[in-house]
Amino acid sequence: VWFENPYWSRHVITREAPRMVNLAAADVDRDGIPELALAYEFSTNRQNSGKIGILKAGKDPREPWTFRQIDELPMTPDVVLKALQNVKGSAA
Repeated sequence: VWFENPYWSRHVITREAPRMVNLAAADVDRDGIPELALAYEFSTNRQNSGKIGILKAGKDPREPWTFRQIDELPMTPDVVLKALQNVKGSAA
């Protein structure tokens, strides 16, 4: 979710990504509006994989955003951070 000023109106971005742990914002497609790279479904069990997804706002950012899974990774914080940095770095 995100909260809009000045009244702190609550807006849901997605319901498709459980157990969200981290995100990074970058204008990956260079349209002037940042996309969100999201790490989700990570657990403390190293046998399970976590996932990375991209969220893109539509014409009205107050409506749910388009969500697309782009990768699945083993559960380690350094791998998650590196994946998010790579997405952010692709906009440079």
